[in-house]
Amino acid sequence: MGCPSDVKIGDSVVFSITTHDPDTGVVTDADSDPSYRVYEDETGTAILTGTMAKLDDANTTGFYTESIACTAANGFEARKTYTIYVEAMVGGDTGAICYSVRAHSGAAEHTILGLASIPAVIDVADTATVRLALHVVDANGDLPSAADITPGTISIDRKARGATTWTSVVSDAACSAEDGRVYYDEVFDSASGYAEGDVIRISFRAQKVTIDGTDYEVHSGNGGMYWSYIPKVAVYASD
Repeated sequence: MGCPSDVKIGDSVVFSITTHDPDTGVVTDADSDPSYRVYEDETGTAILTGTMAKLDDANTTGFYTESIACTAANGFEARKTYTIYVEAMVGGDTGAICYSVRAHSGAAEHTILGLASIPAVIDVADTATVRLALHVVDANGDLPSAADITPGTISIDRKARGATTWTSVVSDAACSAEDGRVYYDEVFDSASGYAEGDVIRISFRAQKVTIDGTDYEVHSGNGGMYWSYIPKVAVYASD
């Protein structure tokens, strides 16, 4: 009995079983060809069904195999796990076995990390543009190209000193991308609606990297939140 643990999309996977007499344990042909069902992850509807066939029947007993094409047309997707459920009857008694197969695209697996570059404190009196950045790197050390990055959007909210509610300043504005980075430029001054004592909430949303046709999410549509602060400048009276 056997089955590979992983398969490349487009290739075939071959699995096999041997059937036995449930009373004696002796290898014995099944009453009929064993059936199989293939499930994706924990979805309760099979994507493929069929029956296995004897292999080298003249020289083996109770030995059945089957080959299935793991293609998109057959419902297979990279980075999904497929369970093959096989059922056979011997002497009127039914037995079963399961195999798990992980499908992949054949490309190297990647782990994409998003590292924010947000100043902890912002000076509202400084009208220079502040670049809010999300550095995007592959854990193997590579920088994704700008063409591979979906830059997503950014929202910026402020909460005034002593306030209990947030006020939107920037709402789902489009970010820009360059190799290894997503960014947005903002001027934190009074003309843009900011004030001393503000707490700043920055949300990057819907950033992803696409490599060899596979999407690697950096931040989902729910977003990743980051924080900054505009300090209140103390004013001292002079004698």
